[in-house]
Amino acid sequence: MLERAFQSLDDGYLDDKIFLQDLARSHTAQFTKDYLEKINLELMEWIPKGADLSPIERIWAKLKGKLEELDYDNLTKEELYKEIQTYFYEDQGIKSQIKKLYESLPEKIKLIIENKGNQINI
Repeated sequence: MLERAFQSLDDGYLDDKIFLQDLARSHTAQFTKDYLEKINLELMEWIPKGADLSPIERIWAKLKGKLEELDYDNLTKEELYKEIQTYFYEDQGIKSQIKKLYESLPEKIKLIIENKGNQINI
């Protein structure tokens, strides 16, 4: 799944980019570290409670809202998987939302620095 996620990005999109992820186990697993090193992706050092800057948290919230519209408790495992795949790989809006969230990071980082590392309202 990790490889497919990166392959779904436009060719060259990750050039000269720094990748941001939180410290979830799946992100710090040796497999993940090895893969990101293999594709030569630079990682930003991350603090344990740095959700202020985590764009994926916003994407997960949007996905959850979309699935709640579908009454996901009554979906089969296969139907749920298909809905998630459609959301991430076929919905063109999601790519622009992710791009917008990442492009907003420099301003958010500036605000956190000005706030001496404390939480900001975003």
